[in-house]
Amino acid sequence: ARRMRLLLERTGTDSRLLLIRPERRTVVADATGLSLPARMDALPTGRLRDAVAKPLSVRALLTQAEERRRVQDLALSRGGRLAVRVEVDAPEAGTSTLVTVDALRGHEQDGARVRALLARLPGAAVAAPPPFPQPAPAPPPTFGASTPAPEAVAELVSGYLAEMRATVDGVVADVDTEFLHDFRVALRRTRSTLKLSRRVLDPATVARRERDAKRLADLTTHLRDLDVHLLGLPRMRGWLTSADPGDLDPFEAHLRRRRAAEHRRLARAAGTARMQQLLSDWTPELVRTAGVKQSAVTAEEHSRRSTSRAHRRVMRSGSAVTAGSPPEQLHVVRRRCKELRYALEMFASLHDPRVTKKAVSDLKKLQDCLGRFQDAHVQQAVVRLFAEEMAATGPVDAPALLAMGELVTHLEADQQAARQDFSAAFSRFARSSATRRIGSLGTDGSR
Repeated sequence: ARRMRLLLERTGTDSRLLLIRPERRTVVADATGLSLPARMDALPTGRLRDAVAKPLSVRALLTQAEERRRVQDLALSRGGRLAVRVEVDAPEAGTSTLVTVDALRGHEQDGARVRALLARLPGAAVAAPPPFPQPAPAPPPTFGASTPAPEAVAELVSGYLAEMRATVDGVVADVDTEFLHDFRVALRRTRSTLKLSRRVLDPATVARRERDAKRLADLTTHLRDLDVHLLGLPRMRGWLTSADPGDLDPFEAHLRRRRAAEHRRLARAAGTARMQQLLSDWTPELVRTAGVKQSAVTAEEHSRRSTSRAHRRVMRSGSAVTAGSPPEQLHVVRRRCKELRYALEMFASLHDPRVTKKAVSDLKKLQDCLGRFQDAHVQQAVVRLFAEEMAATGPVDAPALLAMGELVTHLEADQQAARQDFSAAFSRFARSSATRRIGSLGTDGSR
């Protein structure tokens, strides 16, 4: 999927989409009236939409590059039959003209002669079609094992802040839900990195920046929650057995009204000077305010201590869960699993990638179980709350409320199933081989 190219070609009043795939036939679809950004439901139904559905998912199509060109198609014949196609592609800006020569089967020598002749013309370039774009690799960390911990932390946080700044415009424009998701992932990494690094940074600086990060989290949480509910609604409709899927239409309409109001609130906040200050690269102060003793800790030492401490916290909280534990206790385990996940990933470049990958994989299985439990627990409360809001704002059809009640029943069953799976999931995570693996990335003697 990463090697596919999707072109929107406009010629006069006509528009078409071309999906170009290596070693496969190009798929063409009419694109009359299509404008970018465009989400999946704006694409014409058919083979092209089916082909991009999986890689595109909930993302919107964005313009990566735009050019105005003057294209002429020429044909050369031999014996009255088409032998060579020549496309002359001249951009409006710039001086280079691209000439593409396509010889039909059996006329390869004719094509070679045409290319040789055209290559002699001044100002013309004869080339193959442009290569498929390759995803830009993430820049590797520049710090090493002996880098002072405050400098390494500052580099990590600076990268997360850059990711947030890069997604803000997409969030405000409401291009697709993943811009906000990416923003919040970078924000969570920022908060976890600061929390895990309290012992190697100035306490006052960390406390102030943790408060700033929490403000951003509070500002974006409700909108992301509503996105999650709307994205999960098609799956929820499939749960219904007594009710009709269409009975949830009033619920969807209520969610969309709430989401529109939350997005307006977030968009207004994003344009303030306060937001710009929160997203500015304030990381140099993390290094500047660190003391001599804190700066003496290396990145490797900090990584090992953070991993060891986070792992001990997961083991303690997970081992304390019993059949009678309240949901909040499992939520604590989930939070501590996230901290351990970030501790493993923060300084992954300093350790054996195979060991880190397997340790993260072991942890992810436990996180998936806890995530199912937490999602079902939260969604039950949300569905009940929204049912009360809908009833309070006006008359609601009985079928809608009954359908929402059926959702709650299904979510209760999901929560119970995840709760029953927790013991086995935690036992797998706590097995001796997994514990030794994480132990090799940490240092048991740290406190």
